[in-house]
Amino acid sequence: MEKHAVVYPAGGLRICVDSYQNGRMEGRVYSPLSTGPICFYDYNELLLQTDRMFDRAGYPQGYQVKRQFTGEADKVAFNIKPKIMLRAEEIIGQCGKTATFDIVIRTRQHSSWQGGLYNRSTKKYEVFDGDLQLLYCLERCLNMTLEKNEAKNATVTAM
Repeated sequence: MEKHAVVYPAGGLRICVDSYQNGRMEGRVYSPLSTGPICFYDYNELLLQTDRMFDRAGYPQGYQVKRQFTGEADKVAFNIKPKIMLRAEEIIGQCGKTATFDIVIRTRQHSSWQGGLYNRSTKKYEVFDGDLQLLYCLERCLNMTLEKNEAKNATVTAM
């Protein structure tokens, strides 16, 4: 049997949600463009840290240069073949305690992300056209996952 290489896109993110309470999501992000997990404690930190990682790697290309009011702005040119630092096998093996999502960022137009979100628990794929739409999808998916888990726990308790 022929063995195929496992591929994870350079613009891909594995979001491992370990905790979700009162609309606050905590967990880890894995990407081929990082050397290890990026820990986050809320939605803002998730977006800011991963966007910085994309800026450093030069991929996916940012369509606008972000203003910076302190120090000098880092200028990173677009990189058609970014350096892959984390193997696909290492990323695919990661799962969150509450939920796991795969996100592929196609473009970063208007200082926002465009791409797709795959919910591993429901096996559904959704397209988003901006950060806010992505956050809405994540929030909805997390609430559905919690409701599903509560219903399952209620059924087990009733038995």
